[in-house]
Amino acid sequence: LRKQAKTQVFLNLEPVYVKEVGTFIKLLHSIFANLSASLPNLGILLIQEALSK
Repeated sequence: LRKQAKTQVFLNLEPVYVKEVGTFIKLLHSIFANLSASLPNLGILLIQEALSK
């Protein structure tokens, strides 16, 4: 009976956990997408800065 209760709790928590992890992964993905989009610009700025000295 105890094991069944634990399983029930786990099954109740699982969808929440999966949703949270999914949200976290999406967040990470968007952060990396933004980073990779802004890195070339950053590189160009650094090169221009270095050349202007």
